Amino acid sequence: MTLQCTDRAPHQKVQQRYRITYTSSTEKHTETNVQETAVPGIGDWTVQYFAMRVFGWPDAFPYSDLGILKALKTNNPRQALAAAESWRPWRAYAAMHLWKSLEKKL
Repeated sequence: MTLQCTDRAPHQKVQQRYRITYTSSTEKHTETNVQETAVPGIGDWTVQYFAMRVFGWPDAFPYSDLGILKALKTNNPRQALAAAESWRPWRAYAAMHLWKSLEKKL
């Protein structure tokens, strides 16, 4: 998936149009994140969550998610990302287990 800014539409003076195309290559994943975060209002958490839920990428990991940070007992997203390195290429599944671990048992 790549996100490219296209020329402004002739009838739009401020808003830019974006084109998204998908590729399943994991090598393109990092490039996709950089390009998508260039869109105002789209941060790394959104990109990772979108990749995990919409595209089903098994290695997507929203490391700055507050639930994941709480489950890992840290406040530092970089520490969460470092801890998740050993879970590659299945970090999305790890994220689901971390969220599930926060649910209260009845």
